[in-house]
Amino acid sequence: MVHGGVRMDQLRFLDHAQHDGSAHGIPLAIRISGALDVNVLEAALRELMLRHAVDSQAEPVLPVHDLAAPPGDAREAELRRHIEAMSQETTAEQTQLLRAALLRGAEEDHVLVLAVHGAVAERGSRDALLDELRTHYEAEVSEAGALRSALEEALTAIWCEVLGVDEVALDDNFFLLGGHSLLATRIVLTIEELLGPKVSVRTLFENATVGTLAQRVGEAMTEADRVRLMSIFDETDTDTEDKRELTAQV
Repeated sequence: MVHGGVRMDQLRFLDHAQHDGSAHGIPLAIRISGALDVNVLEAALRELMLRHAVDSQAEPVLPVHDLAAPPGDAREAELRRHIEAMSQETTAEQTQLLRAALLRGAEEDHVLVLAVHGAVAERGSRDALLDELRTHYEAEVSEAGALRSALEEALTAIWCEVLGVDEVALDDNFFLLGGHSLLATRIVLTIEELLGPKVSVRTLFENATVGTLAQRVGEAMTEADRVRLMSIFDETDTDTEDKRELTAQV
């Protein structure tokens, strides 16, 4: 089944692996097929860690390693080596209850490895943990999509006002719409004033469409910025007073 645009399947060959008696036991390996959003996956893992009272402050939560071998037996052997190495790195003295690593074979081919402490594993089977991860990932994808739509709408309103045009498509180029450095300065100052994040004129020049700029602005937003934006651009209320006020301030 596809969840949030990707398919997650447990690799069953680990069921027959030798248990070395460590606190973490046999890792859970999940093959992920499809257009994976690594940032969304990391957010889903954080939710999973919070659900099981795991301290997720250690960075990085999700290190990414590229697999060098081509697809086939060599790739599977390399995958096994990574999983075994991750298991051996975890000793009984370590207190981290859940560790994760992402192995990237291709743009749409990843394997997520979770080393789960016995204290977590006792609360549910590996299948249950995988189901939880799928649910969290799907929820994060939905939330990210709603945030992106709201951000694009806000940026479009800002561009229309500053550039003096009636409409702007997501792929319209800032410069072809008559943009220049002074207007760019107005746009980035307005973004900071109304939306919160501080972006540079250079960032706008390098991301000269609403679609690409929305990605950069979204990355710079704090959680408080996101909450405020979503409260204004609530999909269930397309013409709230706050939304009218925001666009009127542009």
